[in-house]
Amino acid sequence: MAREVLARHDVSAPVRIERWSSWEEEWLDATDKPSADVAAEQQAEHEYLQEQERETSVTTGRPAWAMTVELRSRRDAVALAGHLAAQGWQVRRLRKDLIVWADCEDDAKGLDRALSGDAYTAFRVRRVSYGRNIPPGPPPQGPLIFGP
Repeated sequence: MAREVLARHDVSAPVRIERWSSWEEEWLDATDKPSADVAAEQQAEHEYLQEQERETSVTTGRPAWAMTVELRSRRDAVALAGHLAAQGWQVRRLRKDLIVWADCEDDAKGLDRALSGDAYTAFRVRRVSYGRNIPPGPPPQGPLIFGP
C-alpha cells in the first residue's frame, strides 16, 4: 500500500516491512525469513513471554491475570470455587461470582475455554471475563494528557 501511495504522487523511496521482536528486542525485517520461520519464531516468543509471566507471578506472589466468573446462583459459585481450588487455582468467591487468578495469559485463556465448554454446564456459568491483574498503588503523578 505504501508503494501505491508513493507511486500515485510520483515519489520514489525505499519501502521496508519490519516487525518488532520482543524476543530479540529489536525491529526485524519481515521479508528476511520464510513465513514458516516467522511463525515458529513468534510461537517461541509467545512461549517465552508466558514463561516470564509465570516466573514473575511466582516470584512476586501476585498472579499476572485475574478472571471474573459470573454464575447463576450462590450454590453454583460455592461448588465451582471448591472444584477450581481442588485443581490448584487461586479463587475468591463474591456471592454469585468468582475471582480466579492465573499466572499467565495462556492459563487464563485455557480456563476460559474450559468454563465456556460443555464440561462445566453443571456449574451454570453465565460469563467469564479476564484481564491483566493490575497491582494496586498510588495514582500516576503529573498531569493526565489525552490525545496526540
